[in-house]
Formats: sequence, structure tokens, C-alpha cells
Amino acid sequence: MYLCHKCAGVLLSEEQENTEDLLGCSCISGYYRGFEPKLNRKEAIAKQIARQIEWIELYTRQNRTNEEIEYVWGKIAKLSNLK
Repeated sequence: MYLCHKCAGVLLSEEQENTEDLLGCSCISGYYRGFEPKLNRKEAIAKQIARQIEWIELYTRQNRTNEEIEYVWGKIAKLSNLK
């Protein structure tokens, strides 16, 4: 599967790949460009968790609300339980 270079959401996957419960791309300009590396499910989960941590760091620097930060932590918790 291929993940968005901005948000790490799933952009493209082959039929047999399990993308269940992974985050989808939410970017306005999110589409497969051809330079994204192909990842397996475990790599995709790790990449998505890493990107969510980056969002928390950004939200903290921006003094975002606790609710916004907790929402991202919820995504991390969900991803952490996937196999």
C-alpha cells in the first residue's frame, strides 16, 4: 500500500492488502504521485503512528486545545491495537 507523504493516510492499495482500520488520506490534494514507497501493513501502521505523534508535537507548539490533542491520542491508541 502507499501512504500520503503529508498525512500518512492510505492513498492506494492492492486488492489483497488489508487496510481495515487504517487512516485514510484526508488531504485536499491527496493522490498517488508515484514517489511514495510501497509499505506492508506493519510498516504503514508504524508510519501512521509516527505521523500522529508529529501532529501532537505541532498542536502542542500551536497551543491547541486539549480536546484536539486528545483526539489525536485516540487515533494513536486505535492504531496501536492493530496487527
